[in-house]
Amino acid sequence: VVAARLQKMPWFYTQWYSFLPANTLTLFLLGVLGLRLGLFDEPGRHTRLIVGLMAFGIASLAFETWAPRRAPVEGAPFLREMFLSRLASGFGLIRGMWLAFTYLGVVLLLVARNPVWLKRLAAFGWPGRTALTSYMSQIIILDLTFSNYALGLAVTPFVGAGAAVLLFLVNVAFSRWWLQRHSYGPLEWLWRSATYARWAES
Repeated sequence: VVAARLQKMPWFYTQWYSFLPANTLTLFLLGVLGLRLGLFDEPGRHTRLIVGLMAFGIASLAFETWAPRRAPVEGAPFLREMFLSRLASGFGLIRGMWLAFTYLGVVLLLVARNPVWLKRLAAFGWPGRTALTSYMSQIIILDLTFSNYALGLAVTPFVGAGAAVLLFLVNVAFSRWWLQRHSYGPLEWLWRSATYARWAES
């Protein structure tokens, strides 16, 4: 998996869309910004902003799903066609992935209204505390399952949805089991140790 990723990286990071704000670094920065603004600690004070982000998430998904695709004009100047094509797609900034703002907003508003939702949604909190471990383990499983250099399996959308739920439930169970014994996930502990240049307490 690592070898395949390293082979793909030089190509991927020279593509124009690798520099769009919808990629990994910007998502990290948006999370930090939300934390600094107090969206997670005091969601009740930021209801308007949260609702606005939720609306943007829904609108982005609707635009990506139902907006008509612009057909290129044969013989038109290349740069003009490229600009109009990018403009029609919102320069790659309008993406369905922003629906995550809507999911997150619903959770924040529920917790702001009644803190008991923290307990009701605890199953999402356990893998959230082991986010790096969860992400890397899922990537490895998905790569080995679907990539051509491994098993190369193909599944129907229905089977894929069921497998996704099963993978998440396994992730929840492992995260809960691990966090009952340790303060951090395995990779979180390793990352924390590397950050502070000393072994962190487990």
